Amino acid sequence: MQDEAFFKDMLNPLYLMNNNLTIRTAINDYYNCKKVQVLKDQYHKFSDAEWEELSEYLVQKVSSSIM
Repeated sequence: MQDEAFFKDMLNPLYLMNNNLTIRTAINDYYNCKKVQVLKDQYHKFSDAEWEELSEYLVQKVSSSIM
């Protein structure tokens, strides 16, 4: 339920502007929060290289869908 609310706000340009957020920042913050919530501490040290590529793809997809 909380994830639905987050994604609804993330796709709202007015919400992002009012909170001085970019789509990239919102997606990366969401990822980092979920990483802390879901993964055990021992897995936090692994590289996020694959995430960087995926996050760029998500930013492009979301950007094109809200414009």
